[in-house]
Amino acid sequence: ASLLIFDARRDPIERKVLVDEENMNVWMVSGVLLENGYLVVHAPVTDLSSLDANVVRFVFDAEGELVSEESLGGEAPGRPRTMFFDGYLYTTWDDSGKTYLRFDRVP
Repeated sequence: ASLLIFDARRDPIERKVLVDEENMNVWMVSGVLLENGYLVVHAPVTDLSSLDANVVRFVFDAEGELVSEESLGGEAPGRPRTMFFDGYLYTTWDDSGKTYLRFDRVP
């Protein structure tokens, strides 16, 4: 998964690789940039060696370094949606006929 950085005219000026692990497919990414400069990204991740998939939360610091990675679950997850509102990080995704909603307080 890569972060594309644009200038004020919306022209791409930089591409920074955030996640690049062998045998891992990261797709349909959704994320938010927090006021402290941290980037929180959610994505379905498939282990290509076993074809197991789940939604994973990646947290990057203001310099783009990965500081945490957490599996939120899933078997055949769809695109996650991410929103930050009033001190809470909301994450939702569909999976095998079910819809999940997770919310976490962000200090």
